Amino acid sequence: LVQNPEVFEDELPKFVESFSGKKTTIGNWQEPFFDTVAQPMFMAFAEYKLGLLASALQFAETIEDDAWRIAAVRWLQRRKEKRDGKKEV
Repeated sequence: LVQNPEVFEDELPKFVESFSGKKTTIGNWQEPFFDTVAQPMFMAFAEYKLGLLASALQFAETIEDDAWRIAAVRWLQRRKEKRDGKKEV
């Protein structure tokens, strides 16, 4: 998944910091993993936490790694099913 481990190690703290405050900063990362997997994964989770499941699923669908995309989409679908099940009671 990671193309350049040294760059990943250098950028990881910066990536985490960019999403740690009230304002998220979407960067242009040298390590593609952040742009293609981590960033859309974080955005999907952030939308989920706001209760915006449709938007969360849209972000999850943009995750370029198949395994991560499938896991994220399935996780969000299970959350939706659980939420929808509670509404019917």
